[in-house]
Amino acid sequence: MEIKTKQYAQAIYDIANESGQLNDYLDLAVAIIDAANHNDGLLEYLGTASVDIEEKKVLIKDITNGYEYFNNWLLILLESGKGRYLRDYISAFINIYNEEHDIENGYVWTTEPITQEVVGKFEKVLSEKLDKTIKLENRINNEIIGGVRLEVGDNVWDNTIKNKLKQLLKVSFS
Repeated sequence: MEIKTKQYAQAIYDIANESGQLNDYLDLAVAIIDAANHNDGLLEYLGTASVDIEEKKVLIKDITNGYEYFNNWLLILLESGKGRYLRDYISAFINIYNEEHDIENGYVWTTEPITQEVVGKFEKVLSEKLDKTIKLENRINNEIIGGVRLEVGDNVWDNTIKNKLKQLLKVSFS
């Protein structure tokens, strides 16, 4: 029987929880995903079969910075030929954490980057509105012209100029 991505992620979640390092492992997982998002080659390098496994082990050890179980978990994934799916496994771990802690991720779309303080205000309002902890990531989209678009799960709050123009055109030509 093949072990599924969520089962691997659940295993490291349980180990992290039992060892009292759950938040540290979450921070590490988020940092790895963030690094991968800013360096497209990182996870691809680790997932490439042509790269020597010993080189990968050294890099993994540097990345995991002394978190033995997380290090071993990543090495097991690499050695079992699942290296090209590291993003999926790490994301599954983060998703399990979020489910267990009633956290939902979303996006705040703007034309320019906004401060973390402003993002935090949106998170606070949405957390109260949805009765769960909301974590937002600021994403840039110049096509919205101006304003803000918030997306959390199936919920969308669109207060962008582009949306207002669409609504105006719809009313004008109906």
